[in-house]
Amino acid sequence: MKIIEPKEKSRSVTLTDFPRVLWESVKIKCAMRTPFEGKFPFAASISHCQVAEKDPLRFFVVDKEGGTYTKDKKGNFSPLRHSFPLKKWFGARTIINPRIVGHGEETLRSLEGCMRYPTDKMHRIKRWEPVIAEYQTLIGFLLGRKKVRKFQLFRATIIQHELDHFDLISIEDRYAHKVEL
Repeated sequence: MKIIEPKEKSRSVTLTDFPRVLWESVKIKCAMRTPFEGKFPFAASISHCQVAEKDPLRFFVVDKEGGTYTKDKKGNFSPLRHSFPLKKWFGARTIINPRIVGHGEETLRSLEGCMRYPTDKMHRIKRWEPVIAEYQTLIGFLLGRKKVRKFQLFRATIIQHELDHFDLISIEDRYAHKVEL
């Protein structure tokens, strides 16, 4: 799967989009299980707008394990292996139509990289800590149920990073202070 630079803002997912979201989620989950070229061998999350050239939707897939991987003695990277082989597959979760509904008063400078710039250095990006997000999972979307959850540290960074992708904001924009929180 090729990671692209989003060209248009992502639109909200509707019920008629569900088959597409389901299929694209499977493709993204499969891609997250394979190494990528560049500095970041495995993705902690991938937004739909990073893989869809047309009509990007507001959803992303996040690895519940946090993009963990191991490095062998030869320096090769591989996904962290679990005792239950399907845990890695089921551990990736699709987050649909997320939005931040609240945040703490503190900000942190998180060290971030991006699959969009796989060979670039990482930057310290100013992010809210913690964030409260409203979103839906695949099943919740079908049932019309939303979740509201507080995210901290790495998870808070992922949510904010992916929301930036939906709005065509890059980590370079955040790093250069072209876009403030």
